[in-house]
Amino acid sequence: MVRDTARNIVCEDGSKDSIGGRNDDSILGSICANSMHRITKTILLTFHDNIDDKVSQKELFDNSSSMIADIIAACLTNLPQVITMKCHTSAIEKREDSVKDAAQLLGKTKRIIEILQAVNV
Repeated sequence: MVRDTARNIVCEDGSKDSIGGRNDDSILGSICANSMHRITKTILLTFHDNIDDKVSQKELFDNSSSMIADIIAACLTNLPQVITMKCHTSAIEKREDSVKDAAQLLGKTKRIIEILQAVNV
């Protein structure tokens, strides 16, 4: 079951020693696993134990789509704060890289918004 696999990954990553320096891939994997665990848990709580018997694929798809849209909206809502934090790095040596990262993030976000607008047309 997806929920159990995601929970196992979250628990496994949570028990690792953070001093060992986790790489970006393991952090990203942990975030994805945590999100999948929460989404599947929410679906199961929403439909209780009737998910196998009484829930149509359309209803499940609509519910999942709504959750994904809410997650994307939350990410986009927090973006201005993230970009501002990236640009206000205290160390001058890191500021140029941080501003470059913020500009790339803004460009990627613009592309995501363009794709979303094209889908809604």
